[in-house]
Amino acid sequence: MLRRINYLVLLFCIAGAFSVHEGFAGERAKAMDLGGQAAVYLREHGEKELARVINENGMFQDDELYVWAMKTDLYTTSVVFAHPSKALLNHDFIDMKDAKGKNFVREILELVKDRKTGWIEYMWTEPVSKKIKPKHTYIIRINKVIILCGYYN
Repeated sequence: MLRRINYLVLLFCIAGAFSVHEGFAGERAKAMDLGGQAAVYLREHGEKELARVINENGMFQDDELYVWAMKTDLYTTSVVFAHPSKALLNHDFIDMKDAKGKNFVREILELVKDRKTGWIEYMWTEPVSKKIKPKHTYIIRINKVIILCGYYN
């Protein structure tokens, strides 16, 4: 009987691990998809229109995932021009640090100097729980625009 209970506990733990992993994989895929859609939109319609549809219409959102964008010279400035939160618009994030003091924006800029896309992780306040959690953000650079979309775990 004890052996059967241990076996069931083990199966439950394995199933839980796979479902959590699939959940994060699903969020990762959604972030890449939303970021990709926003990149296509930027290429077809330009920066002003991308900003308008994100800032005014809430376009490129899926549950807790949302796209935001910064304009940058890759060295001295990185200004948010599209974000669902109006309070963040037109702020230069070049020296923005996460909850652990990591300058994640400069890390983003270093990443996109060499590659056009990539992932970064930083600690940020999750809006629903108001707790600081790891945020995984997908990044796409198109010329001087960086498109970002991330999820929490």
